Amino acid sequence: MKSINIICSDIGTKEIHNQDAACIKRAKTSIGMITMGIVCDGVNGMEQGEVASAAIVDEFSMWFERDLPVLLEEHIVEKEERLWKEVIQAVKTSWKNKLQEVHSSIRQYGEGRKISIGSTFTGVLLFDEFCCMIMHVGDSRVYKITDSVEKITVDQTLAEREIERGSVTRQEAMTQGMQNVLLQCVGGSRNIQPDVMIDYFDSEAIYLLCTDGFWRTVKEKDLQKISIYRENGQEGLEDYVKDLIEQLKIDGEDDNITVVAITNEER
Repeated sequence: MKSINIICSDIGTKEIHNQDAACIKRAKTSIGMITMGIVCDGVNGMEQGEVASAAIVDEFSMWFERDLPVLLEEHIVEKEERLWKEVIQAVKTSWKNKLQEVHSSIRQYGEGRKISIGSTFTGVLLFDEFCCMIMHVGDSRVYKITDSVEKITVDQTLAEREIERGSVTRQEAMTQGMQNVLLQCVGGSRNIQPDVMIDYFDSEAIYLLCTDGFWRTVKEKDLQKISIYRENGQEGLEDYVKDLIEQLKIDGEDDNITVVAITNEER
């Protein structure tokens, strides 16, 4: 298997600014390769969404470069299951603390300027042949693409909450505009409770992170075609995603669109 690490982002057809931000970080460590992918989407209806999303990405990039090596040094002695559990718990705690710190910083920035400012956050950490950790606030998404397409995250929207409660059908939620109402976002909510998931690492999968400008319009059959690039690495995949984004714009999507695709092999 070859390494896949691509970011594709487009301002869309109606927005003045691209309020999306994304990053990929990779490091060969004492416990093997670790890959981090992040997408953030500045919230429409709030001001300076691009400031919030960029700040989150910058802080987590520094976390990966500065804090993660310290955590590994403190908790990893050798590759044993017990020690794996210790380091994963330490990383999970550190990741959540970092998001809370960034949330507080963005809120203070907004309050000081008397503006509402916020962003979604969706991050993935792939640990070499061991596990996949996902942390999520808002309605950006993570898909795991193999022979099938699996949506891993649950949108933190009014629509998903009411559908889960049985108050409305999915069609009713869509026609009533509930899918556009976020329950929480980083910086814009008083408090945040991120969803954190730890799953087995699927070496056969491409992990795809995307903002709502992508998933709202993309067809599942077009997502499924991404799997054909699994054996060949990212050769051709970036062009395919860029072409797909252009097709979404033709199909009527006018929002910012950002896609991150990652695997965890060495180059």
